[in-house]
Amino acid sequence: MQPHSVKLGVTPCMRLECKFWLEDEGWNATIESLGLTVHAPSFEAAKSDMELTLGKHIESLLGERVAFDRGHAA
Repeated sequence: MQPHSVKLGVTPCMRLECKFWLEDEGWNATIESLGLTVHAPSFEAAKSDMELTLGKHIESLLGERVAFDRGHAA
């Protein structure tokens, strides 16, 4: 019997310090160590937006790494 592989996406659990604060026009959030900042009308939206922003940041870093690895393989 041939081995069968399955590709699945995984969601990593990472603990990063994220600061949230309320201002007159809504909530702000930042992960200072990565230079990421978001603004949203509610705390829940700010938290969700920060999770998306962090995910996109990680994906961009992985994309840069794949491009770097391919460049070195050539």
